[in-house]
Amino acid sequence: MNTTKENLLQKGAELFLLQGYHATGIGEITNAIDVSKGSFYNHFKKKEKFVVQILDDFGTVLAKEHTDALSDIKYTPFNRIVVFYEEKINKVIHSEQFLKGCLISNMCQEIADKSDMIAQSIDKAYVGMHKALKNCLEEAKKSNQITDNVDTDLMAEFIINSWNGALMRVKASRNSKALDAFLEFLKSIRT
Repeated sequence: MNTTKENLLQKGAELFLLQGYHATGIGEITNAIDVSKGSFYNHFKKKEKFVVQILDDFGTVLAKEHTDALSDIKYTPFNRIVVFYEEKINKVIHSEQFLKGCLISNMCQEIADKSDMIAQSIDKAYVGMHKALKNCLEEAKKSNQITDNVDTDLMAEFIINSWNGALMRVKASRNSKALDAFLEFLKSIRT
């Protein structure tokens, strides 16, 4: 059974993904789960700290998702990366997420420049994803699946940033071309 705090976090994450930070009010969140605003303020002093908790929780899930998929030994290191993003693309294309984007990316665009706390939480999420991807790229490099002179730190950064850019582009174009281009480019870096 979910606690009030868990319900607030879950509903908040849903509404922030759907509507964004500024368009989502505390009253809307509390009304959606049938609790008072007082219940919200028992758990969170302000909206900003609430969002940080959501982003920290989501960042932890994303880091684990990346780590698990990118360390799966049933695939070669480079194929782990390709399969991981193929699965993410299929999930995006075949769900409502197609036009919603990613909570971390959306919050980064909307509010990170106005809140140091939120910016730090977002950056922490990206660091977790980056670490898992870099480790997998290191394995791919050692097994000669990518060129030996590639900077795996820079490549991991590029892949994550390209993925997020493709997700944003999908929201505007309302088709999967940006995701398809991302995947084709990703496949092309294999030696």
